[in-house]
Amino acid sequence: MRLKTTGQPINLNLDKPKVVFTFSICIEHFASLTSARHYLKELGLVTEQTPWAPVLSLGDLQMIVRFLDSEVSLIHYLTRRATLEQVLDFEGDEQDILSAYLTNGLWVNHDALDGKRIVFFASDSLVRRSKKSRADRTVVELHGILLPPLWESIVRELYRDDGQRHRFDIINVILNQMPPQLAELERRIRRFRRGVPSPEDDISYVTFRIGSKVFGLAIHLLKKLPDRQEWHEMGRNVAADLMPDAGSVECAIFLIVCRSRHATFDGASFYWYIRQPQSD
Repeated sequence: MRLKTTGQPINLNLDKPKVVFTFSICIEHFASLTSARHYLKELGLVTEQTPWAPVLSLGDLQMIVRFLDSEVSLIHYLTRRATLEQVLDFEGDEQDILSAYLTNGLWVNHDALDGKRIVFFASDSLVRRSKKSRADRTVVELHGILLPPLWESIVRELYRDDGQRHRFDIINVILNQMPPQLAELERRIRRFRRGVPSPEDDISYVTFRIGSKVFGLAIHLLKKLPDRQEWHEMGRNVAADLMPDAGSVECAIFLIVCRSRHATFDGASFYWYIRQPQSD
């Protein structure tokens, strides 16, 4: 692969990624025929055990990049899109799915939809309008997701922190939580900083499950900075407690210190655990 403007080779640094989401890219546009896996299963082309990569046409990619003109939202959409069929059974094309993301960030109640098939009908109006993408995609704009003020500030701060190697992992954990749960965590943080008494060594967390993966977000409220080893030990314990019986957990933990000079948070760590399947 080379840059179109200069011809310079693009280094993908394949040794660095720890998690890879796969997509199939096709030149022709087949609309909903290739958007959902169940069509190909009904045709006998794939089975339940066949590794699956969502199919996007070149036109789909162009549309996605045009409407999600913020790096944060683009990465989050692709991670949610890659696992969407682990959450719901649907009929619709990429225009429908992107419109749903622009509406509510693809929030669906998996339990309420269990065993049901969702049919998108005339639901792509949001992507049929004209849209000119911004030139600077490093501007943080959360398309389709409304975060409480503190968490939006945290996302912006994390994105600017090039020294945090897990910044996108942590941001995705935040974006994958229900806004009302985030609002409750923010309320606890603000009460703690106002001096309202809280239990010693107070830890609160919320979770959201997508397919076989659990996203956990925790806050640790302390009166003073903990020892570095103690902090990481606590983080590992919280992530282990959130580990599902099968699958994996991605856990972000924030340290909040009372009377801190930092307006957002005092520390952040990320933990990713996979439960290996037991062999027969």
